Amino acid sequence: ASPYNDRGSFFYKVFFNFNTNYGLLGSLIQSSTAKYGQDINTAYTYLSNNIYGDKFSEKYKLFYNVVGEYSDNPCISITKALDTVTKIVIPSEIDGIPVKYIAKGAFKEHKNLIEVEIKEGITTIRKSAFERVPNLQKITFPHSLKTIEDDAFIGCKKLIDVVVQEGLEEIGECAFANCPFKKFDFPDSL
Repeated sequence: ASPYNDRGSFFYKVFFNFNTNYGLLGSLIQSSTAKYGQDINTAYTYLSNNIYGDKFSEKYKLFYNVVGEYSDNPCISITKALDTVTKIVIPSEIDGIPVKYIAKGAFKEHKNLIEVEIKEGITTIRKSAFERVPNLQKITFPHSLKTIEDDAFIGCKKLIDVVVQEGLEEIGECAFANCPFKKFDFPDSL
């Protein structure tokens, strides 16, 4: 149990109950819980990610950064998903900006995630992006994926269905260590 959603906790009393009508943080948490459900952990995750500059896609329930936002060729790096989602679709673009990367540790230890579908356009899955996601069972990679970095899926103990497309050029060390899949067809591009 998290100390953030325990109604007797210091965090809940001070920032949720006490500041219901007072203070910026109390109103931010209230608006976040109203928008994303009454899960205080989700609200806290949403707020902490937004404080550090991540943007949020309501449609995909994903947090992201725009890399090179003021350049001629901006792209997006996916940084996190809401804790409550079980299936994630990583889109080709968000608001007209192409998605190219899944950030280091983006979904690390995400407890509810079962399935991931990555659309065309994504080129790189960074180190530890899906490390120790305990319920992840299926992931589908696009043809555009070139690199899966070290430890990307290490310890995903239920990952049995991996669809790899032609185009993948590099798989890092221990990228799929301790994953139980029985068959992995390496594309000719490796």
